[in-house]
Amino acid sequence: MAELHGPTEASPPGRTATLAAALAANDRFWIAARAEGRIEFVERLVAALLRAGERPLVLTATADTANRLAERWREHGAVRALAPGESASDLPAAIADVASSAVGVGRVDEQRARLAESVREAAARVEASQRAAGVWERLRAVRCVCAAHGRPPNPERARTESELRSLREELESLTPLVAAKQAGNVFSRSFWKATFHGELVRRAEDLERRIRQAEVELSANDDTPLPVPCPAGDPQEFDRLCGELRAAGLVPPDAPTVEAIAAAQQAADGDRQEAEARLSYASKTLADLESDPAALAVQHLNRAPIVVGTMAAVTDLAIKRGTFDRRILEGAESVTETEWEATTSTTERTIVLGDFTGDGPAATRWRREHRPQWLRDDGRLVVRLAPDAEAVRSEPLADRPDIELQFGHAGDAYVLAAVRFPAETTVADAKAFLAAHLDEVLLVPFGPARWSADELAVAWPTLESDDAVWIEVGTGVCERVVSVDGLPATAAVRFDSARWSREAAEAWVEANSRAARARRTAVLAD
Repeated sequence: MAELHGPTEASPPGRTATLAAALAANDRFWIAARAEGRIEFVERLVAALLRAGERPLVLTATADTANRLAERWREHGAVRALAPGESASDLPAAIADVASSAVGVGRVDEQRARLAESVREAAARVEASQRAAGVWERLRAVRCVCAAHGRPPNPERARTESELRSLREELESLTPLVAAKQAGNVFSRSFWKATFHGELVRRAEDLERRIRQAEVELSANDDTPLPVPCPAGDPQEFDRLCGELRAAGLVPPDAPTVEAIAAAQQAADGDRQEAEARLSYASKTLADLESDPAALAVQHLNRAPIVVGTMAAVTDLAIKRGTFDRRILEGAESVTETEWEATTSTTERTIVLGDFTGDGPAATRWRREHRPQWLRDDGRLVVRLAPDAEAVRSEPLADRPDIELQFGHAGDAYVLAAVRFPAETTVADAKAFLAAHLDEVLLVPFGPARWSADELAVAWPTLESDDAVWIEVGTGVCERVVSVDGLPATAAVRFDSARWSREAAEAWVEANSRAARARRTAVLAD
């Protein structure tokens, strides 16, 4: 199975950072993106979610997009959920067999048919065994050969057998000595033993002669039991009864003897017991299936690691009764208010992608949620120090008139709402200015943090870059700043171990990254 592709070394840094932020969100995350590039981003999202062991639901704006993604993920077990009016026959041939109707209800129908056939076969087997129950008694009554009849004990034979065992044992003990003498193996102990016992060869020859003679005597005194004809024997009736057994699908005895008949009946009884067990299990399983076939269909559907469909497919059994760890809405700009309310019932952890330049319900929510801390406005780098405050007055900084301070109201307080830097200001210079002149440290990490085992430092490997710059942001604290799509991000923070403990450093990072981690929006650059 091919691996779904995810972020790679060649991934644009902005997309990698957006991916990390979206995956870290515990509720809703909004991504503004044009249609051209967001399908590839959805594929990266799903790849990362599957690696993390999550089960995503992907809802798209169009059936064509849902079909394309279902085909892309079919080898990974994807199910294509169907909207009202859609059917498996409407889908491309490549994904018709992964439609929810085929995976859910279709597999239940297949299982129902298999169970019903198993019930029929087992019931027929049991019935045939029951019909043949009387045949075994009639077979024993008409057998052509009775039990073996033995001869009386033969004392002479017993004596010959005992003598034969003694002769063979003595010959076996002489064999190595004779072989060493005949081979002339002078280094063998057996050779010298045989040399001083010259009669051994002749003794071995005599033993062989006596053994042959004893074997001839035993063959003449054979007391093996011999079968004798039974007075009630009827070969033709026996053959007819065996034919009845074959017609019933049973195996008849291979000989007309008491032992053969008993063995065949025992085997038939074992087959009947096995058929009864199969009949009981298949009947119970079929009854359970018929009691709630929809529940079994849901079980089949919930085994799929990915479910994909259009926004209207939320009524499909795969979604309506499915369980998901994450929901991805692609093309949210076309979602109606009714569809939006319907999709929110599947899971709270949602990643919403769309072009939010219009006036739909998703665009309205985007504008309410999207208040980034850092942004570019008319080419200038802007940082919002009070994101909820509306700027009402602007003043240039006295000693740096190219830097503009914006003030506004946050509740009853009059606060510094934002700072606008010149277009040529680097992200590192802007952050260094905030730390040195305004005592503002705004960490912008993405993805999971990794604390070093060798030094008092924490890094976010997702954002590591050769263009990163170290700046001092506090006493004994340096931040490694990297530019992501022209906006600052934090790649690492290093502490002076002589001034900081691990516990204090972790608390500092937590406090100064809280605002960034609370962000719920991102813009996916083209």
